[in-house]
Amino acid sequence: MPDSQIFYDPQRKRWKRLRRIFDISAVIFTLVLAFFIFDVLARQQLPELLLTAPKHKFRALPERPSGLRGTKNPLAASRRKTARKPSEIPFNTGEGLRAAYYVQDDAASYSSFKEHVHQIDLLFPQWLHVDAPDGNLLAMSGDNIREYPVIEGATVHDPDDMNRVKHVIQAAREDTEIFPHLNNYNPRTKDWDPAMGAVLADPVKRAALRSQILRFFTAYPVYRGLSLDIENLDDDFIPS
Repeated sequence: MPDSQIFYDPQRKRWKRLRRIFDISAVIFTLVLAFFIFDVLARQQLPELLLTAPKHKFRALPERPSGLRGTKNPLAASRRKTARKPSEIPFNTGEGLRAAYYVQDDAASYSSFKEHVHQIDLLFPQWLHVDAPDGNLLAMSGDNIREYPVIEGATVHDPDDMNRVKHVIQAAREDTEIFPHLNNYNPRTKDWDPAMGAVLADPVKRAALRSQILRFFTAYPVYRGLSLDIENLDDDFIPS
């Protein structure tokens, strides 16, 4: 027997043939894999079943009533039918007007106002009160802690703390009109002050209060009027 290894191949002929086989196998495997991926991505649709196609009875929604200023609220149909400002519309003329009160120190009141601003024509914020017996026009800070005079020298303060109410109306693109609410509620005693009657019965104090109110509206014409709520007056001090 020859003294040589069976797989000894000094000229590497077998390795060249084996490498060629590996190369051809790799190319074939790559082509098969590419074809498989392409076939999956193609997502060939199966033939449709021989079933009757369902018929959908679609129909157009009724158009919105005209003159509602683009609001999406379904209750808007009973609101104003013209573009006139709420304060310019006479009562009992067939045009719906909606009014709401607002309490600035109540977080729930502010949230409700923002949610329903599209439904409100007239807003009555409880901002102002009168200090008896002096008869000064006062307002409260937004947190309902600090009381301050509305008229202070040449300065006329805006009771809308940080313009919170006006910003909501502007952001909603509504024409809601603001009528500041004036009452004789005393935030210190937590009671309706009957001494307000003496202020109204005194010609000098009544004129001074009227002058303060006029200055307030002159400085802030954005407010369209005044809402009054005077309670708990003594009969002897009710002016004629």
